[in-house]
Amino acid sequence: MVEVNLRMDINGNLKTIKMNKLIELKNAVKSKILFRTEDDVDIFEGDRVYSVTPNFCIVYSGSLKYKPIQLCFSTKEAVEEYILMNKPSLSINDVMIELDKPQSYTYIIKNLKEKIKNV
Repeated sequence: MVEVNLRMDINGNLKTIKMNKLIELKNAVKSKILFRTEDDVDIFEGDRVYSVTPNFCIVYSGSLKYKPIQLCFSTKEAVEEYILMNKPSLSINDVMIELDKPQSYTYIIKNLKEKIKNV
């Protein structure tokens, strides 16, 4: 029994499927990992990724043959979360107002995220 990672095109997106099966490998093609995204997903030639530019714009790449220079993510949600957590967009006053309220840490983070989204 061998663990096999299959790359399949599902609705225009390449997906990795892990299987523990005995299969015939006469038509198998070995794929080389180009790089790993910031959200820990292996990217192979032909995969597509979301990148973030230095000014925090999202770029959706076409079929890859090499690693882009920008930070890359496997999903739009992952790149949006990165931007939300890293783009400088709050003033110190915004943070201080939230910290002065009697609320849990989780609630403070939630409120600050909402403020960032609305900027």
